[in-house]
Amino acid sequence: MRKLSIPLFFALFTLSSLVLQAQDDGVLTATQKYLNAVSNNEVDKITELTYPGIIEMGGGVEYFKESVAQDNKQLADSGLKTIETAVQSEGEPIETEKGFFVLVPYKWVVDFGEATYVSTAHILANTQDGGESWTFVNLQKHTSESLKVFIPELPAGFVVPATTPFEELR
Repeated sequence: MRKLSIPLFFALFTLSSLVLQAQDDGVLTATQKYLNAVSNNEVDKITELTYPGIIEMGGGVEYFKESVAQDNKQLADSGLKTIETAVQSEGEPIETEKGFFVLVPYKWVVDFGEATYVSTAHILANTQDGGESWTFVNLQKHTSESLKVFIPELPAGFVVPATTPFEELR
């Protein structure tokens, strides 16, 4: 009996580790897809991948799409061009009645005129089906207070991390 229980324990441990790794890969891969859509100004894809509460409370799908298009135009008019976005390691999952939320930092590299700059920003990822699908909140557009209006189920102490100032790449 002992010989079977130890190998069974290790098999279950290995399987659970693989499932957790697959979920981690899932949120990172899904977040990168969202960031790619943002970088490529894919309004429909951004809308599809945005946390539904943001869209609903923000005026609905059409208003959200117009807002995204306007944001994209303002960035283009400013001369700022995204060169790269790269997700970093995700934070600890936050369990709520609306599934899990995960804070995901990412590196944002931009071209602004004659120089290239880098910053670290954050995305809030949400899954309501155990990691099968994800939706996102771009935290560059929200303060801790405004986020609580759109996602009241977040813990009281949740703080939107500040985006780091741009540093010139040399």
